[in-house]
This record gives sequence, C-alpha cells and structure tokens, in this order.
Amino acid sequence: MDSPLQALLNQSVVWATFTSRDGYGKPTYNDAGATTLAAYVSKRIRMVRDAAGKIVVSRSLILLDGIPGVGPEDKLPRPDGSTPPLLRVTTGVDEYGGTWMTRIYTE
Repeated sequence: MDSPLQALLNQSVVWATFTSRDGYGKPTYNDAGATTLAAYVSKRIRMVRDAAGKIVVSRSLILLDGIPGVGPEDKLPRPDGSTPPLLRVTTGVDEYGGTWMTRIYTE
C-alpha cells in the first residue's frame, strides 16, 4: 500500500457483491460474504460521467486501496449507514502502469 494513500484510509466500508435481480427487478447481494475494506469517504458534490457516459451529480467519493473488484451494481454502504447507488468505478494507475487505488463515485 502506498503510504500517502494509507494515511487517508481512516474509515471502513462493507462491500457486498451483486448476485442477481428478483422477478421485480430488485437487486440481491451476497451479504453473507461481505468484506470490510479500509476506505476514505469524501462528501463533496461534483459532476461525473456515469458508466453510460451521461453527466450526473455525485455526492461522495470513496477511495479504496488497490483493485478489490468492486462493480457498478455492487453495494457499498458508507460509514454513515447510507447505501447510495454507485455511479462510476475507476482505477488509479501509477507511473509504471500498476493499479494502486480504486475511485468510486456515488449518488
């Protein structure tokens, strides 16, 4: 873990992967296999492009170490207990091409 990033990861989030949708379109998650991850959560309003390329309002940014494999349909509750939809999941790359962080923009 990069030391400047390590200093920022002072909160934790619980990551549950998306498994399927029921007959009514409601998502289901693997809550039994949820993983707790060190995170940095910034509540700042900004404009971002979602996975479809549409410009939308993001109300928070979550930074994670490395690439845990978070997908746009996964559930990632913030430390305050809210579970907003994930708008965009991107990775940060260092000067050598290695991935060292994941950025998640939420609604």
